[in-house]
Amino acid sequence: MFAGNSLWGKWIRTNLLKEVSEKTQAGSWIWRKMLKLRYVAMTFHMKAVRNGRHISFWFDRWSELGVMPELLSERGILEMGIRREATLEEALCNQRRKKRHRRHILNDIEKDMGIVKEKLRSGTENVDLWRWKSGYKTNFSITETWQQTREVGSLCTWGRVSGFLRLQQSLPS
Repeated sequence: MFAGNSLWGKWIRTNLLKEVSEKTQAGSWIWRKMLKLRYVAMTFHMKAVRNGRHISFWFDRWSELGVMPELLSERGILEMGIRREATLEEALCNQRRKKRHRRHILNDIEKDMGIVKEKLRSGTENVDLWRWKSGYKTNFSITETWQQTREVGSLCTWGRVSGFLRLQQSLPS
């Protein structure tokens, strides 16, 4: 939707993304519903890190731990010492001193960063991964996503349609 300079992408950026908020009255009711569900949608997408160039350290899900702002308070973000606009590559290759933190989550993030840094490959591009029941895969399936997000209720056996079908089946042909 946002790739390139399409007229549609420009319109969305100008009119709908100028202030991304659930409280905005810009856009249709479906757009506001989509904004409310973006945190659910974020759990279905992850980045497989190859070079880390086009992955936001703070706002993309590159770690199994999750998206960093969801894990850390404002204080934790400051303690990490990584600027908000940093790409993952910048954060990993920066000459900042690896710290030993008081909070376990910060140490877990530092450990994860070390593991990812060892796997960086400069010649390859990052890969988008999509959640399936069996784990993350490179292909997206709307059916699989629907199956994971919907609530399955019990079949209503007393309903009008099911009663009609039972009646039809019991009649002689």
